Amino acid sequence: MYWTRFFLEMSLGTLLFALLAMAFFSASAKNIENLEKITRNRVAGLLLALPALAACVPHARIVAPGILQNPVLLWGLAVAIPVLSYFYLDYYTARAGAGAVIILAYDLIHYGYDEKLPGAVVFTIAAWLFGFAAIWVSGKPYALRDWFRLAVRNRKFKIAAGIASVISGLSFAAALIGGLLK
Repeated sequence: MYWTRFFLEMSLGTLLFALLAMAFFSASAKNIENLEKITRNRVAGLLLALPALAACVPHARIVAPGILQNPVLLWGLAVAIPVLSYFYLDYYTARAGAGAVIILAYDLIHYGYDEKLPGAVVFTIAAWLFGFAAIWVSGKPYALRDWFRLAVRNRKFKIAAGIASVISGLSFAAALIGGLLK
């Protein structure tokens, strides 16, 4: 196993969902404007997109056709695409976060079974659920903004979204601990 990559990805997944849980639990009429701005923040989006696409390069190299298997070209694209997206995409943090969560969900499942981590089935179910949510957000990046708005209006949704984020973050933390103890 690539222990450095495993450690970084599981730590990033834990941190990402901890921040999302904090955002949902803190959602209020006073700070909704700030939460909405986060989904569109270009710098945060760039900082999420660069490592997410870097994590995709080894996977892309295997399935890419012809010239795209060239690692120099793939690494160039992994840097160029987030930089270009910085200038041309709206809701960049929401899009980049969703992309990061998709690759993290894939790797959580992969590491769980490849390393025979205890609870791999639980990790898979959690990864499917937050992976589906990430696919939704990647297709409709304003959905994250709308979820924050809904959390302000509906206390039950706020608690449910916060708890779902905590459980998702705990699945990464549990995988990290299980992998380190193995």
